[in-house]
Amino acid sequence: MNTTRRLSAAAAVLLLIGIVVLWVDVHCFCRAFYKQEYQKLNTAQSIGMTEQGLEQTTEALLAYLRGEQENLSLSVSINGQEREVFNAREKAHMADVKTLYIRARWVGYGSLLLGAAGIVLLLVTSHGSARREVLGGYLRGNVCFFAALAMIGLFAAIDFDTFWTGFHKLVFANDLWLLDPRTDILIEIVPEQFFFDLVIRIAASALATIGALWAAAFGWQRKWKKRMVKGQDADAGTVE
Repeated sequence: MNTTRRLSAAAAVLLLIGIVVLWVDVHCFCRAFYKQEYQKLNTAQSIGMTEQGLEQTTEALLAYLRGEQENLSLSVSINGQEREVFNAREKAHMADVKTLYIRARWVGYGSLLLGAAGIVLLLVTSHGSARREVLGGYLRGNVCFFAALAMIGLFAAIDFDTFWTGFHKLVFANDLWLLDPRTDILIEIVPEQFFFDLVIRIAASALATIGALWAAAFGWQRKWKKRMVKGQDADAGTVE
């Protein structure tokens, strides 16, 4: 694989990482998704909250993650008693989640910009067969990314519990994520089923976007190949 293909493949991987992070950002803050999941899992009733109290708690969580709220100190009625929603352990874990989210956004959107700029720059500065090399590298980068994603997806589909536990051990340096549904409201608001549905939603959106870009690149590559073949045939005819 020549240098142009290598650079294009690397740019493609950066772009695709950015697309995944973009959809993570979109779906993690989609109020409609939370409402749908809460209804599906009967969340408010199982916790002993009112719908209004659950909505207030969700808004506080999302505002905190986005840096729009300084802390997670709020009180709502739970099982008929007004009380602080989150305990010290939950607040400490959410501080870790916020840090992880901010870092992921920087890495993700940085990758998105670098990847997109790299592909555009390579296409603009290339001509003829070199442009086909750029598209070929982009397609190869997709294959590598899809292979890694497929392995992760297969693992998650077969045993999501082990996948989710492994993910937490990988990204967190402590065990604050090990919450107890008997004492910690957070694990009841967003249980494992919630995250499974969220991962599926993110994966579907990311795959649709990546697939559309792959199809466009593949079609463009074939178009350039046909143009070159026609050009070569025309040159051969002129020589004859």
